[in-house]
Amino acid sequence: MILYHGTSIKNADKIMDEGFKDRVDAGIDNWTHTISSHKGFVYLTLVYPFYFAQAAAQEGDKKASIIQVEVNDEDIYPDEDFLLQAMKSSGANVDVKDIREFKHCGMLSLENLGNCAVKFDKIKPLKRKDFKIIDMFAYSDPCISLENFMIMSEYYKELVRRWWNGEDYTTMNQMEFINKSLLAHNERMNKNENNS
Repeated sequence: MILYHGTSIKNADKIMDEGFKDRVDAGIDNWTHTISSHKGFVYLTLVYPFYFAQAAAQEGDKKASIIQVEVNDEDIYPDEDFLLQAMKSSGANVDVKDIREFKHCGMLSLENLGNCAVKFDKIKPLKRKDFKIIDMFAYSDPCISLENFMIMSEYYKELVRRWWNGEDYTTMNQMEFINKSLLAHNERMNKNENNS
């Protein structure tokens, strides 16, 4: 499976030279304001690499980097944000101290939030592309939530695909993607009601 890792230029240089390392051992934890990263894992995405790269960039950086990676489906673990949001929406109260206990939710995390975690030694870096942060800010400033993914995932997937392949992404209309997603959601809801 092809996924993406957004990071700083400095980190991308190291990753492409040496492979992925344990981010906690390396002293890299961008998410202490929410949930700290789990030791031994790297976080990957289908849809938000620009956002994560911008978050990882150092103050004053004008560019950030996206690394295209290959992973096996069986190596995917859930992102903690997926677990917390999914459990909260179901009314469950779960303490996510160790994502390894929830490995069975790995693909659900990717399919419903667009993000996942993979052990660093199970990730194969393929290619790298850098971008000017200011150029992508207008196109990728997501709210990372189950609801946003449901509505905007096709837009972000297409944005990543076009940008990665050097195609024009500047003419993409977010509202067209939102309308298609909402229509598809309504059709699924109606179908479910009719099947009940």
